[in-house]
Amino acid sequence: MSRRPLSPPAFTEASSSSSIPRTIRPPVSPTLARSRISTGSSSSPGHRTSPIHWTCTSLSNRTTPATYEPALRAHFLQGHRWVQHGPPPPPSTQLRTSKGNKLDRDANGNAISVDASGPVPRLPIIELGEARFISGFRGSYDGVKTIQDLGFASHHEYVKAFADKVADYVKAGYMINEDATAMRERAALCPPLTFTETYRDHYDAFTAIVPCGG
Repeated sequence: MSRRPLSPPAFTEASSSSSIPRTIRPPVSPTLARSRISTGSSSSPGHRTSPIHWTCTSLSNRTTPATYEPALRAHFLQGHRWVQHGPPPPPSTQLRTSKGNKLDRDANGNAISVDASGPVPRLPIIELGEARFISGFRGSYDGVKTIQDLGFASHHEYVKAFADKVADYVKAGYMINEDATAMRERAALCPPLTFTETYRDHYDAFTAIVPCGG
């Protein structure tokens, strides 16, 4: 059985620069490679996690609420299947730009990732507006939005919208079902708190995936 050579993925930091970021490792073969960009997950504050950068050492960071690891895991498995069986992964992505080198951003300042067909789904906390872009080396949990700030009348309504965004992420090929299940469960752990508020205020429950007070 012939095997297709795959170039290493080109990881790109997607939200801490005002211009097009530089990829760390460009694809070797454009026809047999994929380049991925995960928006909104550049840095994370606090003693629990170190800032995320697009290097191999950052893979030890498994606790930030805005992580690219689910996408990385999904794309690794897609690459494996591509080599073994032939079905290609989703198309490569890049950051949407306008006015030359400037990144387009949403209402919260987060970069927008696109493929050849247009915008692609981002992490639920990015799509729902929980996470916002902050310039500088470190982020902050000051002023994290509540479900009311996000426009939801109840925690149940928020969790349903969160689950819908997770489903979009899975359908687009950026997350496997196992990671999707964990993410949905974490969003529902501590009513009336959001996914991000639970990470900030109930870190042990968040990582263990147990209800607050359980």
